[in-house]
Amino acid sequence: MISRRKRNPLSNLFVLIIFGAIAGIGFLIYDSFLRGSDEPEPSLPVVNNNTPVPTTAISVASTPTFSTPSTPSTPTATPIASNYRPITDAHLIIPSVAINTPVINVYLNGTSWDVSNLGVNVGHLQGTTWIGGVPGNIVLSGHVELADGRQGVFANIENLQIGDRIILREGNVEYRYAVVDIYNTDPTNLDPVRPTLEERLTLITCDSYDFFRDTYLERTIVVAERIG
Repeated sequence: MISRRKRNPLSNLFVLIIFGAIAGIGFLIYDSFLRGSDEPEPSLPVVNNNTPVPTTAISVASTPTFSTPSTPSTPTATPIASNYRPITDAHLIIPSVAINTPVINVYLNGTSWDVSNLGVNVGHLQGTTWIGGVPGNIVLSGHVELADGRQGVFANIENLQIGDRIILREGNVEYRYAVVDIYNTDPTNLDPVRPTLEERLTLITCDSYDFFRDTYLERTIVVAERIG
């Protein structure tokens, strides 16, 4: 004979508690869903039409105006010396060393005098005085040797003697000088080309060539004073 197990009253109570809990959770979920659907959707902020539109954030640039530049004037070279002028038809004559050669203009190039086109001529250094100008120091330069190895116009200038005559001529005007000093100096020494109060003629050329350094280590200076 099959026997039947009796039900425990406590177990029936436990089932009811579990069922009530599940029902309560379901009600809370359903209620939360209904509340969410009733909330209004967010809207864009209303712009007050009375508020002025800002102009600093984005602005339209005004049309630029350009003034017409004035035409620059043509620059004119300013001589170093106020009495400087280009020379024409000038010659240097030194009978004792057989020199009779044209004198040409030698201009400053910013740092020194440009003697690249001197050749067999004697060059009058821009910035020093000249015939007919304010009395002072007339400075002439010449090569001792040309680039091709030929003798320069001042190759024998060191053979001059104190008292030798020198003639400087431009057109019909002639100045006569007598040698008063001959010496060598460092190439950086600018004393020979400085202005003087007395009428002076200064001749300059290179000396003491250094083959290894391919340069001249000295300058030969001839100083003559005017005698007529």
